[in-house]
Amino acid sequence: MNKTAIILLCGALLTSLIAYWPASAMQDQSIENKRLVQSDIEAAAIGRIRICAWDARALSSQSIDIERNGEKWVLPAHYRYPANAGARVGELAGTLMQVELGRILAEDMQAWNDFGLYDPMKDEYSEGRKFGRRVTVWDDKGAEFLDIIIGELLPGSTSRRYMRFVNDHKSYAINFDQDLPVQFKDWVDTALLPVKQADVRELKIRQYSFNEQMRRPQFGLSLSFKRNNVDKLWTSVNTNTGDMVDDTAVERVIRGAIEARLHEVRPFEKHINKMARYGFFPNQNFSHIVGNTQIFGNEGLVTVTCNNGIEYFIFLGEVAEPEHQNLMSSGLQYRYAAVLCRYNAPQDESINRDNLKERMQAGERLALELNHQFMNFIYMISEDSFQRMHPNPKKLYKKAETKE
Repeated sequence: MNKTAIILLCGALLTSLIAYWPASAMQDQSIENKRLVQSDIEAAAIGRIRICAWDARALSSQSIDIERNGEKWVLPAHYRYPANAGARVGELAGTLMQVELGRILAEDMQAWNDFGLYDPMKDEYSEGRKFGRRVTVWDDKGAEFLDIIIGELLPGSTSRRYMRFVNDHKSYAINFDQDLPVQFKDWVDTALLPVKQADVRELKIRQYSFNEQMRRPQFGLSLSFKRNNVDKLWTSVNTNTGDMVDDTAVERVIRGAIEARLHEVRPFEKHINKMARYGFFPNQNFSHIVGNTQIFGNEGLVTVTCNNGIEYFIFLGEVAEPEHQNLMSSGLQYRYAAVLCRYNAPQDESINRDNLKERMQAGERLALELNHQFMNFIYMISEDSFQRMHPNPKKLYKKAETKE
């Protein structure tokens, strides 16, 4: 083979390699380091983020807005409940500002279905159509500066996704490793109480109902359990002769309280008489415990006291109303619960003569901070959590063990 033929053959091979070079190799390059956000806006200047997704079960779109409120983030459609699920919002905001725009992968909408880039907010549903997640961002003055559709992962990738601008047909590749959920529970700390089970020292259960005609409670059993500091077992002044506390059953009630998870919230009405729909009523006799807030739950009260002196009062109310249930997973039932707390210095195990004043001030401050949020919301917890906090009293005790 002569030199000219060899040169031509090498040239043809090189051309073929370039033509069939894996798309991912080309995609790893950005367009002159061009970012999604091309202005000088910083993440700290983001005022609101909206995420919209397609709900295949409901055949409609779902969205969630996250809005800056001073130094914190809140969910406007959920009564401005704090979006306090760790640093999730901050990480999303920072990522959006840093994403670099990859090369154009398609020029028209013919590729949208393969890439999962149909708009869940305005594109019509048809069987087999793949919707992306629409992300819209506004600055702190209300001006929109980003509106994109983020689609499926590129084949073989764990972080590169298809993307397009809402008002553009072109499809790009971007590095984007953030989840984009639209459920309330994904953006909040869902724990009902900020409590560890090992820190609980006392449990009280009061079961009663409320006579709406007489406007007063009808009291049932009132039980009290304390953890013995010597052997860490539970004791109760309500134990009958020949019986003993069933520690496993008591711990189950406590787990029901501290493992209860929020599924939604409702506003805590400022006028207590409007709370009857949730199963909460005014109660003058309880007002001395929680300041000026007078409340009574018609399914009872569970009190959990911790080693730092904070007492949590969990008021149990009615089954959630049908329209509120529709916000949740189908087939599950939820209950309303209200929470308040106070600081009880004699229960604070860290108090001593030298730090008495400081500890009391810190405890009162913590109770005030907790109540600042508790007193704004009615919580929706699962029926299972309710049942665990509302046990058959007889099952909290067992026959005393006889010594050989």
